[in-house]
Amino acid sequence: MELNHLKYFYEVARLGSFTKASKALRISQPSISKMVKLLEQEQNVRLLDRAKRGGVQLTPTGKRFFQSCVGIFGEIDNLKNAVEHEKEECAGDLSIGASDNLCNYVLPELLAPYIERHPKVRMKIFSGTSDSIKSELLSSNSELGIVYTPVRESCFQVEPLGFAEFVIVHAGNTKNKRSSKNTKMTTEDLRTVPYVGSRVADYSKPYPALEMLCSIGLKPTVIVETNNQETQKRLVIKGYGYTVVPKFMIESELREGTLMAVSISRKIGSKVYLVKKKNRTLTKPALLFENHLRAVISRFL
Repeated sequence: MELNHLKYFYEVARLGSFTKASKALRISQPSISKMVKLLEQEQNVRLLDRAKRGGVQLTPTGKRFFQSCVGIFGEIDNLKNAVEHEKEECAGDLSIGASDNLCNYVLPELLAPYIERHPKVRMKIFSGTSDSIKSELLSSNSELGIVYTPVRESCFQVEPLGFAEFVIVHAGNTKNKRSSKNTKMTTEDLRTVPYVGSRVADYSKPYPALEMLCSIGLKPTVIVETNNQETQKRLVIKGYGYTVVPKFMIESELREGTLMAVSISRKIGSKVYLVKKKNRTLTKPALLFENHLRAVISRFL
């Protein structure tokens, strides 16, 4: 069955006339009449009762064919609209929230190809804790959130994006250190070393880094709390103690020796989650960024 033959029959049946179908399709009336006749011959059915002056009536079989054609050509129109929608220029605001180290080290890398493809999108980035990002989503200040802490509330839709490895580090060979040790420490050494961590008050439960330390039997003695992991890293470089940070944010310091990793028996880390408010219709910039995020984020974790 030729789709074109079906299309000609559909237009004739829809408009009730070979003449009207000829004008709509910009094809001669004899050509349309011939193609519909071929369709009837191929299927060995009669679809139309012809009347004078090009008018037609659908036979019972023709009515069933026509109803099927409504669905077929409706779906074809939907596909055309979807393609046209994708071709439309993507512009407008994209508001996202992410944990601070993701904002500083991951987003700049993965945003580059997205912005290059969609230069008219205006980025609005919020950096904060998981709880503050959830507040941003609930207030509709952000459309998408990227967090470490699992989100349990039923008002959110949550999707794992990947796994970020975390590393326990202490100061290496740097000047102005408060600690005189230049050798790699063990987890046993850390029991007497101060910990530089996140602010407990910013979380409704133990934050991921604390849970990781507890999972390997460490109960840290906190000397400094800060809501910024970049600050934690800088304090550790200066010798204030040790901390736990994602590997992606200390790779250059490990190479240079300004930070040293503590050897542990197993890999520690955290899943990274995409969070959005349930039942919220995302803007086109957010939909496209969501797909981009799924495709590339694992390269940067």
